[in-house]
Amino acid sequence: MLKTLSIFAAVFLLLICVSASENGFSGCNCEAEGFFGYRNIMETQRVSDFLIAVAYFSIPIELLYFVSCSNVPFKWVLVQFVLFIVLCGAMAGPRNRRERDPQREV
Repeated sequence: MLKTLSIFAAVFLLLICVSASENGFSGCNCEAEGFFGYRNIMETQRVSDFLIAVAYFSIPIELLYFVSCSNVPFKWVLVQFVLFIVLCGAMAGPRNRRERDPQREV
């Protein structure tokens, strides 16, 4: 069932791509202003970065609340996991920002 569904999805995606390229939608012109302009793409990425940061920093808050309210035998493991998630969130933003924004001065 899953194999059949994945084959159907792949064929459907291939047909969509072929029909789009035949009708003049072969790619994105990011230099032009409009919906797919550079400024709109960067603004969308800023919003998504903010939402990712909210997710990265809300999970540790909930885990710390769980550790403080429950009687878990190995609390130090959960605290280390919280620190790991916070450090992953702290490293994801600045690195990705430099790689994606070629017009930004470093």
